Amino acid sequence: PVWVKRGVYHHSLERAEDGSFWTWRADHSAYGHYQYLVNFDPETGDTIREYSLIEDFIERSPEHRQIFALSAGYPYVGQGGDDLFHPNDVEPLPTGLAAKYPQFNPGDLLVSFRNIHLVAVLDPADGAVKWWSHGPWRFQHDPDFGDDGKILVYNNNSGRGRRSNAIAIDPASRRLDVAFADGEVRFYSEWAGKIQRLPGGAVLLVVPEEGRVVEASWSGETIFEFNNVWSDQANGYVVNAAWLPANFFPDEPSCG
Repeated sequence: PVWVKRGVYHHSLERAEDGSFWTWRADHSAYGHYQYLVNFDPETGDTIREYSLIEDFIERSPEHRQIFALSAGYPYVGQGGDDLFHPNDVEPLPTGLAAKYPQFNPGDLLVSFRNIHLVAVLDPADGAVKWWSHGPWRFQHDPDFGDDGKILVYNNNSGRGRRSNAIAIDPASRRLDVAFADGEVRFYSEWAGKIQRLPGGAVLLVVPEEGRVVEASWSGETIFEFNNVWSDQANGYVVNAAWLPANFFPDEPSCG
């Protein structure tokens, strides 16, 4: 190892345009209340900035407490096993997409809280919650800023008919665009999942519990499917997958 950074770092690891990374850190357990947004230098592991979810955002105002479904005076101490929030993603808004989101600024953070079905945009500079929505997704994962001005969300839809989907929402008008409404693509992931919008409008879906990676059109036609075959009866778990453009590697990797 070049360096080691000890602590409970979990779920998401996203590169900012300055080369630093954002992730979540927790006290003692990834499923406790005390969560921190951490920005660190990948060359040294040094923390550049760190923000407390409770102190810097939730307790900033009564309105913020209500957004996070908490009443005034909530006794955080001693409640660490309840997993109130379950943060599972953080993504900074890049300068190149900022014009598509005039209500936000470059560097604002798109975050996801699975257990309260909350997707929000936070300003790390002053702790403001600039935008938020509880649903229409359930137990969601991997919200992304799209280059069309819409936020793309992997909707696990846990416990509702065993069918997941993808939802794009315009943060200004809150209009929805639901993927795979009538197409052949069917998938369900109760606990995890990743999604990536591809050039041309298709999406790449990771369905961990089914052991599948599916490239599909927005209307629901399958373009490509990978099954992580484990046996004749089942696929093995798939955590993540990513589509890479043809010029992603400046030099072709080799074993020479």
